[in-house]
Amino acid sequence: MKHTSVLTSSDSKHWRAYLQKLPDKDFTFFPEYVRIYQQCGEGEAECFVYEDDDGLVLYPYIRRPLSKLPFQHAFSDCYDVSTPYCYGGILGKNINGRAAQDFRKAFEEHAKDTRIVSEFVRFHPLTCRAQLWERSIQKITLHSHNVVVDLTKSHEEIMQGYRPRLRSYIRATDAAGIRVILDKNFMYIDDFFDMYSQNMKRLHQTGYLNFSHDFFKMFASLPKKNVLLYVAVDDKKILSGAFFFRFDSIIDYFLAASSYQHKNIRPSHFLIHQAIHEAKDSGAKILQLGAGEESLCFFKRGFSKKTVPYYIGQHIHDEAAYRDLVESRMRVGPPLEKDTAYFPLYRSGLE
Repeated sequence: MKHTSVLTSSDSKHWRAYLQKLPDKDFTFFPEYVRIYQQCGEGEAECFVYEDDDGLVLYPYIRRPLSKLPFQHAFSDCYDVSTPYCYGGILGKNINGRAAQDFRKAFEEHAKDTRIVSEFVRFHPLTCRAQLWERSIQKITLHSHNVVVDLTKSHEEIMQGYRPRLRSYIRATDAAGIRVILDKNFMYIDDFFDMYSQNMKRLHQTGYLNFSHDFFKMFASLPKKNVLLYVAVDDKKILSGAFFFRFDSIIDYFLAASSYQHKNIRPSHFLIHQAIHEAKDSGAKILQLGAGEESLCFFKRGFSKKTVPYYIGQHIHDEAAYRDLVESRMRVGPPLEKDTAYFPLYRSGLE
């Protein structure tokens, strides 16, 4: 027997109860995390649930109203959906190819009934099987190879996997008296935001990643066992900081910032080094550093040569509406970059 339901942030108890039935998950699938993006005004937090006699599928996302697009169009009563920033995806238990097809058919009916035009999925590299959905999601793309640190190794083996120069940086920063603190009470969150904003300005980042002060404040209200803020300090002055998410044995590196004036001390290298070894001591099995632009990838690869593939998915549910929205977008706002891979294209340059 097949059954579907749609949960919202007010159904958190049921949402979490379904998650408890799934063996592989991480913090980004929980209602507390998805709700943050609702509170920031991106849209409504939803979780589509599919059950049959053998299996279960959970799919959390943000339903974003197209009425908020900053140009005139005829689809103000329509939506698109996206997994929240960082990771997410589609979680399943006992799902084979046929069950995957049945789930997607059910979700496509939901999309049609609730006027969803397009769908963007970020598949968590450690908990989601993106390939399971290749026949039912129009386009699944390898986005990057994310750096991960295997915490089942000994401390010595982990450090042996560092780039040799990185080990020298860590010894020098340690000798300079820099300390790394797990800020359990988020005392440095305002300082972190100021530093993060300065980084965004220096990098001329005015788009989506230019998160607000309220965004970071909301993370301070999440369960402390799941949201970790590490800071590197010198005489109580913050030199770098980084947010991590944790659920059971998985830790994900989320957002970070560092003081440009102190870059030669390399506090970020030291911070991640300390976070890695504290994570191991706490019983975690793997820490995902992710990927990023070339220089950021080089920085992360200094800690580990091990990588995992990170996939994204794109699906258009209403081709005619999507095409008309793109045409409307092309008449206003910043010109669309040639051959841009941004999805959905009608939001390109506006987020």
